[in-house]
Amino acid sequence: MKLRKTAEALSALYKRPNAGQFNKGNLPFNTIYGDEQLIRIRRNKHRKPYKYIRVGFRQWRMYHVHLWEQANGPIPAGHFVVFKNRDQMDCRVDNLELITRKEHALRNSASLNLTDGYVAHTLACHDP
Repeated sequence: MKLRKTAEALSALYKRPNAGQFNKGNLPFNTIYGDEQLIRIRRNKHRKPYKYIRVGFRQWRMYHVHLWEQANGPIPAGHFVVFKNRDQMDCRVDNLELITRKEHALRNSASLNLTDGYVAHTLACHDP
C-alpha cells in the first residue's frame, strides 16, 4: 500500500498554521497600556538575565543603559556600558562604566579569561 500525498495536500500541510487568525494591528491580551514605567527581567540569547525598563508603548530598553544615559548623557558610538562587578542585576550608577569596543573585546577574549588552575591542568596533562 504505497500511498502518496498529492501536491495539493502537501501545499496545505506546509502552509503557515493559523494563517489569518491574528489580524495586523491586533494586540495580545497581556499588552501593557498607560505611561507607567515597569522594570522586567528578561534573558538574552546566552540565557543571562538583564533588567529592562518600559520607556513607552511597546518600547523597552536595557535598564543599565537607561540609567547611564539619565546620569551621563548619550552613549557615544563604539562604546558599551558594562558592570564593574560583572553582576547584571546590580544596576547602580556607580557600578556602571563606559568602555570602548576594543576594551570590551579584550575583556571577553577567552585567552585572557583562563584561570590559573585550568592552565596548570592543561600543561600538566601534555607529555613532551
